[in-house]
Amino acid sequence: WSKRYGYAGTLDFAGQIAHEGQRLHAVADNKTGRAIYKEAFLQIAAYGHALVEMGQSDVMPAGCIVRLPKVETDPAFEAVVIPPDQMKANHKVFLSVLELWKWLDA
Repeated sequence: WSKRYGYAGTLDFAGQIAHEGQRLHAVADNKTGRAIYKEAFLQIAAYGHALVEMGQSDVMPAGCIVRLPKVETDPAFEAVVIPPDQMKANHKVFLSVLELWKWLDA
């Protein structure tokens, strides 16, 4: 959760992943269905920032979105790794969307 920005969520994994020959500190979230939708990139960036804010990481972690088929006709398993610099950029977008949501809800 982010005390500073007032949001919370539940990630599925925080730890290390192997990616392109490196071990990366990462947060991951599982999704089911036919695709990885763009808002998942904002959600995982929010989780990454919250982890830093809570003192669980010194730097913005990488993100990993894992899509699992929900039904037999869904496409096969898919995993996308988001590098820390993109996570930072996505968190800025997330904060803009959060402000819009608060404005609409007022």
